[in-house]
Amino acid sequence: MCLEIRAGRLVVRSPYLVSSRTIERFIAQKEGWIKRKIEDSKKPAGRVRPTVDMEKCRQSLAAALEKLRAKYQPLFGLGDRKIIIKPYRAKWGSCSPQGTLSFNLALGLAPTEVIEYVFVHECVHLKIKNHSKNFYRQVEKIIPDYRLRRLWLKKNREELIL
Repeated sequence: MCLEIRAGRLVVRSPYLVSSRTIERFIAQKEGWIKRKIEDSKKPAGRVRPTVDMEKCRQSLAAALEKLRAKYQPLFGLGDRKIIIKPYRAKWGSCSPQGTLSFNLALGLAPTEVIEYVFVHECVHLKIKNHSKNFYRQVEKIIPDYRLRRLWLKKNREELIL
């Protein structure tokens, strides 16, 4: 059997030979789910997001990344390493096998300390190419509160979608 909410109303689908008593028991068991789904269907579809100026976001992130490059140059020897900013759907940054660092354009909307965490995370990948315990120990040596910054990204992911 299957329950579905369409336009705020309950739709029940079942095989032809299922008794009405069995269907009623099934609906009674799912009463909490049904009420939640009907309430959810009455809520407006998503909230209205402010328009984001993509170029301003790119410039903001580029400026932050250049400051971080200068700050962490002595630690990572970044020199004129290529840094790319582009929109990604499922990641905040990456480090290619050639050492190119790439960052999600949406980070331009994040706090500076969160951008710093992602930057350091990718820079540590220049030396350690995996997410082992040793990798995270190195990140933690540089940013002791990296877990809080990473948690901020997880909690605020929807706010950063461009």
